[in-house]
Amino acid sequence: MRFAEQSSSRIAALSRQETPNVMIPPSIRQQFNGTDLEQKMGVAAILSTTDHDGWPHLSFLSVGEVMCDHQRVALLSWSRSHAVESMARTQRGVLFVAADDVVHEMRLEAAVVSAGLDEKTRVIVAEVNTRRENRAPYAAVGSLVDFTLDDPAAAVARWARQIAVLRPALLGQSASQL
Repeated sequence: MRFAEQSSSRIAALSRQETPNVMIPPSIRQQFNGTDLEQKMGVAAILSTTDHDGWPHLSFLSVGEVMCDHQRVALLSWSRSHAVESMARTQRGVLFVAADDVVHEMRLEAAVVSAGLDEKTRVIVAEVNTRRENRAPYAAVGSLVDFTLDDPAAAVARWARQIAVLRPALLGQSASQL
């Protein structure tokens, strides 16, 4: 093995900790539990999927579009989005979340793609099969994305409606079963 390859391997080992079939950390579950949306307006996640040609596609999701429990994630997205199409086609995606001063990279295996809030949205429920923590020894990660809402009250109201759809999906129930 050449020096550059050895150095690269060592750096990767120091900066990434991979854990298969692990629980989602409490800090992430707290961020994406569907409560206190007004206080979490700046919290976001990034979903990476691939298009038909294998190119990465990123979807930026707010706290009103993501919920998680100990091992699963429920996402709400537009019916015609690349994310919904890709997750339905490949049953795979990667969700990135900033928490605990690191970037958590969670590999997802989609279990369900179902109706969302209305005909324009879909819910994806996925199992987390592997989680990596990406960290730098010289910096703490505070967030992945920084955004400002044009109409915070309207966004929080929409998020609350979306969470009402995500919560039963995450629990494996339809809204009428609750």
